[in-house]
Amino acid sequence: MVDEETVSDDKTELNIESRMSNSIRYVRGNNLERVNVTAYMTGLKVYFDKADLIENAVIDVNSRFSGVELYLPQAWQVINKTNVSLSGINENGVQQVDGKVVYLTGDVVLSGVEVYYV
Repeated sequence: MVDEETVSDDKTELNIESRMSNSIRYVRGNNLERVNVTAYMTGLKVYFDKADLIENAVIDVNSRFSGVELYLPQAWQVINKTNVSLSGINENGVQQVDGKVVYLTGDVVLSGVEVYYV
């Protein structure tokens, strides 16, 4: 069973959590400054293709024993600043070098993070 939810509100910061389940989250929002993603023993997909983040926004991923997939617009230039321990972060697709800058931060432990540019 997959838990699906659209995450949307007028705040500048969103929190997404998934624990011990398979989840899909669709982020909707304007002028988001920060999105906090917490994954613990889970499979989590987060779609940002309908979200509007400000310049220099932060996507903070804290993952333990999980597989996290982030689907980001090609127009975002992602700068990876994560702390990785016994894990991997892979980027798939093509991002625009001159696009809006978004920072990927957080701690990734015994997990895999896949970034897809769509």
